[in-house]
Amino acid sequence: MKSEIYTFSPYIIPILIGLYIYKPTIRPIIYVHCICIFVVGIVNSILKKIKSGKKFKTTKMFSRDRLVFNLSIIGNLALILPLFYYKTIYHPNSNSHILLIIILLILNIKKYWPYVLKRKSFTYLYLFTYIFFTLLIKMNSNKR
Repeated sequence: MKSEIYTFSPYIIPILIGLYIYKPTIRPIIYVHCICIFVVGIVNSILKKIKSGKKFKTTKMFSRDRLVFNLSIIGNLALILPLFYYKTIYHPNSNSHILLIIILLILNIKKYWPYVLKRKSFTYLYLFTYIFFTLLIKMNSNKR
């Protein structure tokens, strides 16, 4: 649990949700990044659960492991809820691409790595998710 405070999620998720809700001008910049963080966060949470090898005991409904896992999933789900609420698909722009570069640099400069995903896998998954959803949004907008 101590390693959880060294991850980005407890800080980034509330900041992004607040920015998305209260600063509409920033939505096109962070739209795809919210999806990327959601995907990477869910994958990391599931892998952490698998790696720990612990199964949830049905008799202990509120065990610490179950609570941490559920909070991790809920926190990551909370990140994409504003995307569904506002129902506007924003196209990534040059500022979003610049933010991608900054995020990838920060991920690779950070010394302490509390994630189950290896740094390289984390970076590739984030980059792949970003490219995939950017292309998906562009292809969908061309069909309209």
